[in-house]
Amino acid sequence: MWGGWVESWLLSREPPLRDVGELYRERRAKNRRRAAVWLLRQMWDLGRQLPALWLVRRGEVARLGPRWDEGRLSRSQRKGRGMDVWIGALRFAFRGLARNPAWGLAVLVTMALGTGAATSLFSVSYSVLFQPLPYPDAQELVRVHPESDREPGRPVAFSVPDWEDWRDANSTLQHLGLYTTLPSDLVLTGYGDAVELETAYVTSGFFEALAVPASFGTVLRAADEDGDNRVVVLSDGVWRRVFGADPE
Repeated sequence: MWGGWVESWLLSREPPLRDVGELYRERRAKNRRRAAVWLLRQMWDLGRQLPALWLVRRGEVARLGPRWDEGRLSRSQRKGRGMDVWIGALRFAFRGLARNPAWGLAVLVTMALGTGAATSLFSVSYSVLFQPLPYPDAQELVRVHPESDREPGRPVAFSVPDWEDWRDANSTLQHLGLYTTLPSDLVLTGYGDAVELETAYVTSGFFEALAVPASFGTVLRAADEDGDNRVVVLSDGVWRRVFGADPE
């Protein structure tokens, strides 16, 4: 008898009591004894949370962040009170998900996608903006380019003669090299299956500026820029993957 009265009373209340009443009704239809034990546990938990819930309702405390009687509580006690509210909120959330699994699955998928996107964005931002470049004295590397007269700070295109004038007039930088990644993809044939390689066109001074020596042979020299010389510097990955790390 008392179970039906408690159920009616809970259902007439506002959340979270109404949520408890709905779950109790579902459990009571299956097994009254187990439902009664479950209800007593929930009411006990609610009783411990009533001070925090009452303060939240009055707007005196931010939800899930209780600060009541902070002046009289130690730091460990305040942390304990906060954890109680968090645990209670999580319990209600999981009960709601159990009551509507389809909606809960949609929420979990959305949260997973959002978390994954945020993690990927942070990883890219860290590698591009914050992680030091993998070169000696990377903090001393600078990029030189002309700026737009209309939009200061915006790089604009320049010609090879412009670059040669900068190189000849340079008295500040230890090394100065030119590079471009356009076009950036070439197809290598004649070594088994065709392989698409990412490339960059650079001049002498590029590898010296990065302080990256060659493992075999030499990097580009000023003499390589004259005439129709076509000199290629392979990355370690291409050398091993395509040419089998052959030193010849």
